Amino acid sequence: MNHTRASSHGARETDPTSRPDVALLVLKSPPYGPEQGDAPPGALPYRIDLLRSSGFALRWTDRHLGARFTNGRLGRAIARSEAVAAPWLQTVLTRRARRDSAATLAMFESEGHALALLRRLSPRRRRAPLVIIACWLADIARTAEPRRLRLYRFIYGGVDRVVVFSTNQRTTLCELVGIDRDRIAVVEFGIDLDEIAGVETSETGTIVAAGRDQGRDWPTLVAAVAGSGWTVDLVTRLRQVADLELPPEVVLHGYVERPDYLAMMARSSVVVIPTDVREYPTGQTVLLEAMAMGKACVVTDTPAMSDYVVHDETALLVPPGDAVALRAAIETLLGDDARRTAIGAAARRASLDGGGAAAMWDRIGTIVHDEIDRSRHHDENMRTSHRS
Repeated sequence: MNHTRASSHGARETDPTSRPDVALLVLKSPPYGPEQGDAPPGALPYRIDLLRSSGFALRWTDRHLGARFTNGRLGRAIARSEAVAAPWLQTVLTRRARRDSAATLAMFESEGHALALLRRLSPRRRRAPLVIIACWLADIARTAEPRRLRLYRFIYGGVDRVVVFSTNQRTTLCELVGIDRDRIAVVEFGIDLDEIAGVETSETGTIVAAGRDQGRDWPTLVAAVAGSGWTVDLVTRLRQVADLELPPEVVLHGYVERPDYLAMMARSSVVVIPTDVREYPTGQTVLLEAMAMGKACVVTDTPAMSDYVVHDETALLVPPGDAVALRAAIETLLGDDARRTAIGAAARRASLDGGGAAAMWDRIGTIVHDEIDRSRHHDENMRTSHRS
């Protein structure tokens, strides 16, 4: 394993005593928990650190999250400009690291937009590959105004590869954003299986529904469980259910510490992931955590989530917005121990076979290496052409 140290300019570099790796700049969303900012300084979200196993020396910065850039008049000006355009400060602060890196990886799309735009505005400059992991782009593109779509088409002309977490997004991004199909890589999202492996599970007859994503369909959940007599532990942002009248069955927890959340899920008999229809797989993190614990899940049937579950094998799928079907599916699992156990066991096997976050970052690492090799091959061909 490589050892890392913090450089004087805020980026992380590989210790020179370890084997030489490929320098990779990471443009990342802030490490976050319930309401942003509760992660330790320097934390990497989504286990990006696993890219080190693919031979990368990771470089990044958190300077743009410091008080100098977030407080006072300067902070307000930066916040306004980034809200109107795209997050750009992180890109500026990593200019030196970007120059010395073999490639840049942005997670998620907004973090890579400023750099992609710079590349489009200076197309003749030599540049290392840019790979963007996109989560919401396809969903936004579905309802975007023509002017915004034209901007996306221009920006993504400066991106070498786009990684998405569900197959259905490829067609949307091709048709609406104009990204060539062969520049879009579909990778299955993965969770930290090592973390879940240490959680002891049981069953207490409770139901867990959790998630902070805007794609959650809490009104359908409330309608489905009202009057059932079940106990439903709901973990979400309080503002997401502020307009709902919650029945006695629903115990609203708001934010809970992660160990408490995992323990709550571990004690449940059924996990419910009700969602709207989105282009991206909203709810996949909670789903995969529950599957890794061997929990039987009820999931809204959407094109994006079809990459992650098989109906009546690793989960029960229900139509979007159908409270009657959702209630029936929950009732089926609670009332049939054998079926619930079989689905939970199959879900756990599928989760382990998928490889979790390690497999996800291994695949993404391969994609980045391919782009680096392609870039080097192109540069060599250009040099050969000029010599001849």
